[in-house]
Amino acid sequence: MATQILMPKFGLSMEEGTIANWLVKEGDSISKGQAIAEINSEKLTNNAEAEEDGVLLKILVQEDETVTCGTPIAIMMSGNHLIHSVLSVRYKAAYIWDSVTLFPRGLSWMTKVW
Repeated sequence: MATQILMPKFGLSMEEGTIANWLVKEGDSISKGQAIAEINSEKLTNNAEAEEDGVLLKILVQEDETVTCGTPIAIMMSGNHLIHSVLSVRYKAAYIWDSVTLFPRGLSWMTKVW
């Protein structure tokens, strides 16, 4: 399942943050606790960390962009859901391939027989 990574709030007074540098690229595997981006605020620079294992699917906020805290900055897919999705796609592809090879003209002939 896809999960949003939100702009973290590092202090009570922090209202917005700027992505200084992405430490991972789209498609990279990430581990829980791994630093994924450097975030600048008015008072400090800190790292945003992954909250679970998975794969970074899409970066939504580019470097040097500023957004309010709680705004989605990226989308990731957790490891368990990623494995399930890959297996599901492979199963569907295999099923379609078997259908095409067994019935190259489709199943329309069945309507004529029945």
